[in-house]
Amino acid sequence: MLNNNVTEKKTKDNIVELHIKDPGFSVTEAFNTLRTNIMFSGENIKTVMVTSTNHAEGKSFVAMQLAKSFADINKKVVYIDCDLRKSVTLSRYKIRGKRVGLTEYITGQKSQLIYETNIPNLAVILSGHVVPNPIELMESKKFDDLLSVLRERFDYVIIDSPPVGSVVDACVIAPKVDGTVMVVRSDAVGRSHAIQAKKQLEKSKGRILGVALNGVGTHKGSYYYKNDASYYGEYYNEEQSEEKPKDK
Repeated sequence: MLNNNVTEKKTKDNIVELHIKDPGFSVTEAFNTLRTNIMFSGENIKTVMVTSTNHAEGKSFVAMQLAKSFADINKKVVYIDCDLRKSVTLSRYKIRGKRVGLTEYITGQKSQLIYETNIPNLAVILSGHVVPNPIELMESKKFDDLLSVLRERFDYVIIDSPPVGSVVDACVIAPKVDGTVMVVRSDAVGRSHAIQAKKQLEKSKGRILGVALNGVGTHKGSYYYKNDASYYGEYYNEEQSEEKPKDK
């Protein structure tokens, strides 16, 4: 049973090694800018969801790199893989062995949930096995209670959710977190689709912190951000395990 008083002993079974590639100086600095602007959005911003309009826009990459960026400045961070339908975390970061996660925890099958990693200050919660009713899990009181406990135990909780344009999971999670960052890949989604995804999140009463624009000027090594907490940077698309959307 996870609670705020539990101190989990590090064992071989609850440590995960993440194989994270160095994205390079300019991309790292872009994430540092994103991290800084989130911090300037308010001291009450601790739980942040990262989503996108469609698959293959780089949202899982952005979520993990953002979590690592906070960990690099000695913030205690947990990355939650809430993509219970099409997770890429296990394959991308070469996590070996059978790992339980959110689905097993929420359904009461396992109590093991948080894994320490080889990266200082960064812990992960994996998605677990695919289930036919992910929406019911995200709407459950147990998930709400989990977020409350993690908010107390960690400085930042970074949540990787499914795309808004594909399923409604992100809209269910959005009102439960302090803010949402939308990842938009310029060559993968049209303006109207991105606007529609933004409206869906707003209808769910979620707070949008800004938009991370992916796939722009990566050859120049530049990035920039805009006002009103809208973040624009250059991030690599590493959603190689996901199907690239056909509609633009």
